[in-house]
Amino acid sequence: MSISVIDDDEIFSEVCHNPFLDDHRTYTVALQSFGHAVLPGTKATNNTLWYNGSCTKAHTGALLAKMIDSKTQYPTLADKGWSTTMASVIRDDFMLQDDWATNHATVEDASCHNTGMGRHDIALLKEVTLPDGTTRAATQRDHARQMRHLNMGDEPRRRFIYSNHMYMALSHAVETVAGKQLGDALREHIWHPLGMKSTFLGNDEAEAGSDTIATGYSWDSEKKVYEPLSSETVTGFCGTGGVISTVSDAAKWLRCLLNKGEPLSTAVHADIRKPRIIISPVAANGSDITTYGLGWQRTVYKGHVLYSHSGATMTHGCEMFWLPDFKFGFVAAGNAHRVSNCSSRSLAYRLIDEKIGVPVGERKDFSALLRGEEDTYKAVKDTAMEVLFPNLGDTPMSCPIKTGELTGAYRDAGYGTMVFTEVSHPEAE
Repeated sequence: MSISVIDDDEIFSEVCHNPFLDDHRTYTVALQSFGHAVLPGTKATNNTLWYNGSCTKAHTGALLAKMIDSKTQYPTLADKGWSTTMASVIRDDFMLQDDWATNHATVEDASCHNTGMGRHDIALLKEVTLPDGTTRAATQRDHARQMRHLNMGDEPRRRFIYSNHMYMALSHAVETVAGKQLGDALREHIWHPLGMKSTFLGNDEAEAGSDTIATGYSWDSEKKVYEPLSSETVTGFCGTGGVISTVSDAAKWLRCLLNKGEPLSTAVHADIRKPRIIISPVAANGSDITTYGLGWQRTVYKGHVLYSHSGATMTHGCEMFWLPDFKFGFVAAGNAHRVSNCSSRSLAYRLIDEKIGVPVGERKDFSALLRGEEDTYKAVKDTAMEVLFPNLGDTPMSCPIKTGELTGAYRDAGYGTMVFTEVSHPEAE
């Protein structure tokens, strides 16, 4: 795991100067890495590359805000700005199962999960089968076109429904307007100006560099060892989860947001901080109502505005937090499936409580809370059969048909092809 903490009050291990700030203040950044990037011998360092998962969305949202703010440079967005409809940008590729949503969903709706599109993560594409039977890697355009075959989760603009598919459609729209690949646009407008030289979009870019990409691991509770996970391909998920970066670069990104610095204008920073839809109207664990904006959750924690977002792939976890009132930011990335996010969030709140001065007796034990959530998750898995089939009984019923008759390939336009094969039950062997 690698961690970066940004603070302009304390002296940590490294002092960084932001050349874009007129007051020429320095900001302290603590960088620390623990454990291994690759077992058994490659240690994690501050230059280790980690999958950022959905923390990517904030980059996409900021880029779109910058394009809208430029006014004349991008005529497609100049007239209506955030009210520009998705269909007006990618007409042939944007079709939902609700006609009104198809014609009225805006880039703002897409950026804050307000289109009503259902969450169909299991249907996310890794590759596309061509008419001749060959395959190629899926693109953001493929995911945008896939949505016409996926059910809506609700009516548009009724409630928050997180949609990775919609963010990929938004990324496709951004690429269409920019006239270049998303990674190239992000480098030009954000990463290069901030000196983020170790931030990449997709596997190909990251693998072409010299820095080590951390291998993902999952804990095998029976063998008591960490098992390596297959390398995850995120190139097709570029704008929603394709960033691969270091915590050193992430510190530069958060420092820009904390101080409303260049290369983003005051108007763009205001757009980034603006709450656009309510996620949860219920206050909990010291936080007030939670809202969502351009790839950031926003709440008030112990009386102070707090922005955050989680990123999770099947191999890695990433957490980012920042408190503007204190010019304080935190990012952690790890390569233990599921565990990375829980441990990072627990540490983040520990540091946040320390920073804002929450008395020890009034602090929430987030470690216990997250362990409880994990126990609940495991319990749900362990009792799934009883919950789904409460009247199943102890004695198995004889099957009225031969299971071999069910084998074959079944295709759904939205979810693709599922292949059923017949295998022996492991307990019957």
